[in-house]
Amino acid sequence: MSTPLASFSLPASSELRVELSSNPTLVAPLSDLSGSLVSITVLAGTAEVFGSELPLNRPVRLPPGPASLPVFTFYGCKLILHPTNAESEVGADPTDPLPAYCLTGALINACPAFDEDTEIANVEMSYLASADSDSTFLPILNCHAQLEVLRDAARAQPKQAKSPPPRVLVLGDENSGKLTVLKTLAAYALKVGRRPLVANLDPSRALDGVTPVPCTVGASALMSADAGAAAFADPSLLASFRTSRLSSSYPVNYFFSDPSPSSNPAHYNLLLDSLGAALRARHAEPPSPAAESERSSGLLALGPARARPELHEHAVEALGVSVVLIVGDDRLYATLGKKFKNKDVKVIKLPVSGGVLKKDSQDRSALRAQLMRSYFAPPASGLSTIPVSKCAFYKLSSVAVSTAMLPVGQKQVSACVHLTKVDYPDPNTVIAVCSPLNAKRFAGGDEGALYRGGVAGYVCVEKCDEEREEVTLTVPVKGELPSYTFLVGDDEDAFGKIAINAQQQ
Repeated sequence: MSTPLASFSLPASSELRVELSSNPTLVAPLSDLSGSLVSITVLAGTAEVFGSELPLNRPVRLPPGPASLPVFTFYGCKLILHPTNAESEVGADPTDPLPAYCLTGALINACPAFDEDTEIANVEMSYLASADSDSTFLPILNCHAQLEVLRDAARAQPKQAKSPPPRVLVLGDENSGKLTVLKTLAAYALKVGRRPLVANLDPSRALDGVTPVPCTVGASALMSADAGAAAFADPSLLASFRTSRLSSSYPVNYFFSDPSPSSNPAHYNLLLDSLGAALRARHAEPPSPAAESERSSGLLALGPARARPELHEHAVEALGVSVVLIVGDDRLYATLGKKFKNKDVKVIKLPVSGGVLKKDSQDRSALRAQLMRSYFAPPASGLSTIPVSKCAFYKLSSVAVSTAMLPVGQKQVSACVHLTKVDYPDPNTVIAVCSPLNAKRFAGGDEGALYRGGVAGYVCVEKCDEEREEVTLTVPVKGELPSYTFLVGDDEDAFGKIAINAQQQ
């Protein structure tokens, strides 16, 4: 094992917070980690990260930053931080990556592979916090215990409307720790054999295994804690959205084209209605032990940070939410508490952890780019050159009308999205591949089929050759695309232009 950088002896019910930075200038004084990865090893006792228990005496590789990893122990432990042995990355006994649902922005997929070109994550700071001060793990554990009661009741009486499975919506401001709450609840559910669905309703972020690119909303079945194969790098993905229903193994995604729900509330609500219908169709499938386990496990959904309360209210109705967890936002807690006071919706406030890492727009952009690159990671990905005559590119433009311009009590009845056909999309932008069924419906005259239905996946525009009338795309899976009808966002910079290194043909 490498020479320790730091050793810790944690008392019971305490939390060690390790802040990681992808900036090579931010290196802890006690280390010289240039060119190294960082690992953590538990020497005695037990500890967990985001609800996932760390193995004893086995190094666990930490992910790239920017990120804040809370290492929590219920009964006390001894652990060390140390450089990862570079040889072990390619050796017969590599260090374990953090379990997938522990990574920043990741729930299902395995830890992205590290290579010599990967930017190294360095320890910027580490410090100890007691659970009775500002740690949120005990309140989250209490929430998990109450959700388990609801799940047991739902499974014991599957046909009783009075015992529905818990459907949880996590809300809060930016940098409040919403994702920490979601990941920890998901990890605890998996520990006890549950299979909850996980949804991302926040188009400003990408959530690996659910929505691999921003400006989308979607949901996925959380299959197991050690699902190592990337869901978006499997060839069968391209057929999994053809009915716009949530498949048993792969996510369903809807293209919103903007990071802010408030840019077009009517379109955002329409997509939530479609997602809610997909969830209901999923749970209406013929009963089986696996299906009943998933149904009774319920739903864990991550809500947007920058949205009006009316959008949160519609999300509750569209997805049938029964529990709303609000992290730190007193005003939103009071507003929704009053709104759902006489309804079967529980509104619960959770404290904000003192270890939340304050990410700025640059940090968030870097995390989104990291997830998008992992979506297009080789060897499954490759380049595909397609004649423009075979493709149809449609740009989504918002035509939402302000309520201030409408008569009192009236709602917009015209289409909330306008489709404009474009000859070429901008290079280095990510665009959505429409599902074959929706492309067929659109060709038959149903224009709304494209902007309200699920998409089959995403491709990145590598270059456009107007002389040869060709477009070169980076595709996540080599081979024929399910359709050649594509959706382009109104704001091409909303995704953050990225350069995908996929040279394999």
